[in-house]
Amino acid sequence: NFPLDLAALEAPSTNG
Repeated sequence: NFPLDLAALEAPSTNG
């Protein structure tokens, strides 16, 4: 898994 994917899962708020 890529760090970007992990970051998105950990902090979905960053998605939007």
